[in-house]
Amino acid sequence: MQTFYIELKSQLSQDIRLLTYLRLVLDKPNDLVDIEQDIRDLFGFPERLLGSYRTEWLHYCLPQLAKCIPDIFTNEIQFIAWLEQQSPRFDSSKVKELLTIVDQVSDFSEKLVPFPTPLRNHVYQLLKL
Repeated sequence: MQTFYIELKSQLSQDIRLLTYLRLVLDKPNDLVDIEQDIRDLFGFPERLLGSYRTEWLHYCLPQLAKCIPDIFTNEIQFIAWLEQQSPRFDSSKVKELLTIVDQVSDFSEKLVPFPTPLRNHVYQLLKL
């Protein structure tokens, strides 16, 4: 398990799509964070994907993965199939829809530079006129 966990941990820090997928599959009912809404908010705030969300999702997923990876798995495909069966909230169509959003946003989010907060607020107020 240790080797598989270390490899998965390394891959998660590089692969935002896999990280998002695991965050969706590991989501718990009645969690404080609405992961679906967070992903939908990426259209308005795409810089969050590679900023705060990546860090937040890593901190959410890694402890759960460390607890739940049985010793029998040696590759990612077996583990993902098992994890999907264990997930109480897994809905493949919803996961595909949310991953499509992440794919669309990740294509251009690395190129974005967020406005400083005061300027951003000012621009939003101007746009409302």
